[in-house]
Amino acid sequence: MIKLSDEIYRAIKKFTNLSRGEFKQLTREVMEKYEIIPKKEQKEYQLLVLLEKFLFSLRTEKKSEKTIDGYRLQITKFSERVNKDIRRISTDDIREYISYLVNTRKNADGTINNYLHILQSFFKWCIVEGYLSQNPIARIKINNFKPKRNRVGLDGEKLEAVKYACEDLREKLIIELYVSTGCRLSEIAEIDVKDINQKERSIEVIGKGNKKRTVFCSEKCKLLIEEYMKKEAITDGALLRSNKKPHGRLKPSAIQSIIKEIGERTNIKLYPHLLRHTFATNSRKHGMSLETIQILLGHASITTTQIYAKEDMEKIKNEYNRIA
Repeated sequence: MIKLSDEIYRAIKKFTNLSRGEFKQLTREVMEKYEIIPKKEQKEYQLLVLLEKFLFSLRTEKKSEKTIDGYRLQITKFSERVNKDIRRISTDDIREYISYLVNTRKNADGTINNYLHILQSFFKWCIVEGYLSQNPIARIKINNFKPKRNRVGLDGEKLEAVKYACEDLREKLIIELYVSTGCRLSEIAEIDVKDINQKERSIEVIGKGNKKRTVFCSEKCKLLIEEYMKKEAITDGALLRSNKKPHGRLKPSAIQSIIKEIGERTNIKLYPHLLRHTFATNSRKHGMSLETIQILLGHASITTTQIYAKEDMEKIKNEYNRIA
């Protein structure tokens, strides 16, 4: 079968003195100028095709399936908005996507910051693997969307109001687990009966990066666990269960909803991470070292934990002002 390129070359040959080598060079230049992509390369450079290769590389780095699912979701959403060959994606496309997130989706800065970090990781991988020569997100200032974190937990009065607003044993246990252990939402949802050591008042949880760590709970939390397990006849498997048959594990989204409802009863904007902050700030107020708080919270770096030292500075300032 005669290739189309051969037929074109023969037709051009009638009017020019181009050699086959010169013809190929001219063809490459035209294709680059008008961004014409050979058919055999089009599929290879499709964003979703590369996404699967990228996710496979994350698995080889032993990233958790939860992390991988998050990357898949956000990059897929990006591809739905910017449906282009990977080599045609420009910085302007990224800016247009950010505008869409800000103005149409009304996403918070923290959410946008997370999305951009995911895209940044993906495009960096594309460069390392040779699919891209330039990073379209390199000129985007991601830190512009870094949220100003105010890691101050509930004060004593508000915490008591939240506890008083709990309507059943499960709600009481959820709140106590948070303010007693400082665990993340996913960690609390994944607690199994086998992870709990009642004698030591300790719980083994799996944090970010599938890292295991041991946290401790209060005597009150221990008693609530025992009472809840007895009431629900729980002997193994998930600790927190749905009230509906077949009474499976309570999903993180369900826990979020329960916490939100408790907050609405007290006119407090309540969410899981606020309760985690409450544990950290209370621990610091009672003299716990930042290093210990770091271990209990599962922070990879002490820098993340140091935000809780802010209240120490407020205390120092107030004491200084008394004598100044």
